[in-house]
Amino acid sequence: MPSINDIPPGSTVAVAMSGGVDSTVAAHILAEKGLRVLGLTMKIWDGGASIRDAVRQGCYGPGEAEDLAAAAQAAKRIGIPHHVIDLSQHYKRIVLDYFRREYMNGRTPNP
Repeated sequence: MPSINDIPPGSTVAVAMSGGVDSTVAAHILAEKGLRVLGLTMKIWDGGASIRDAVRQGCYGPGEAEDLAAAAQAAKRIGIPHHVIDLSQHYKRIVLDYFRREYMNGRTPNP
């Protein structure tokens, strides 16, 4: 497996950024090594599911806006571009609809 030292300086790398410490530090280290870093964050909640606002449900649900903002702010502090990729319709179709279908058929889904 290649290490960070095997990547030529000036190369472009993408980092999946959650807004948390791990992805932020990874992006920062790569940028310090002279790489062109792009921060990417997936948007997976389409706002349609009925989820209580008072309870944090991980990365899916109303709290996603906070995660997107945290990732954007982290990228700004590092000085790298940040892009949000809206995958909410794909996530609904591929993950959530599959989960519901399997569950309704009495199987334990594994998304």
